[in-house]
Amino acid sequence: MVAEATAWNHTMATLFVWLRETGMRLGEALHLQRTDINPCGRFVTLRHGVKGNRRSGRKTRVIALGRAAALLPGLQSEGRLFENLPLNVAKVSTAYGQWCRQRQAREERLAQREGRPPCALRRFRIHDLRHAFAMASVVDHPNRPGELKYHMGHQKFGTTEVYTRHLEGDGYQWRFTRRPDLFGSLPEDPRSGKSIAGSIPAGDAALPEPSPANL
Repeated sequence: MVAEATAWNHTMATLFVWLRETGMRLGEALHLQRTDINPCGRFVTLRHGVKGNRRSGRKTRVIALGRAAALLPGLQSEGRLFENLPLNVAKVSTAYGQWCRQRQAREERLAQREGRPPCALRRFRIHDLRHAFAMASVVDHPNRPGELKYHMGHQKFGTTEVYTRHLEGDGYQWRFTRRPDLFGSLPEDPRSGKSIAGSIPAGDAALPEPSPANL
């Protein structure tokens, strides 16, 4: 999906990988400024688009970027990291949904020409990338729920525990089908002296040069 999205909109494809590797909310990622990145390139301070900030405007959190740090050289060197995309979450989600429908329509036209049943192309919601990050983190680090709660920006522990409960029910297979090459998880804090787990697969880290945004 990332490879196909790259041909459509390079910035959107990079956003998918960023969300997959950090577990950020879409609004948090769209508001990111280059100045929010720590000079070492391993941490980011989330200041804007943070849930609950509409009233106080003072909620922030500092999280380790983990494998997403490898994407920084390909993003904007000043201003918003994803400045080619709208700040409006709904507009970005709508554009993605339109692309998914167009993608499916192309498959149906091709199937008609080839005289075969069309394939139902798999798709995901952008927010599903956040859920998948959290699930991967629970599988990889079952003894770090407090860190995951903070990293995800959950206000209540119950929200974080939803993922643990899911693993005990319908999501049990995640324990055996977890693929680190597809999703990052809660990184080690570089200040602890422990290394950050893994690196972004080469196919994602080496995304093609940006093409004009189609939004």
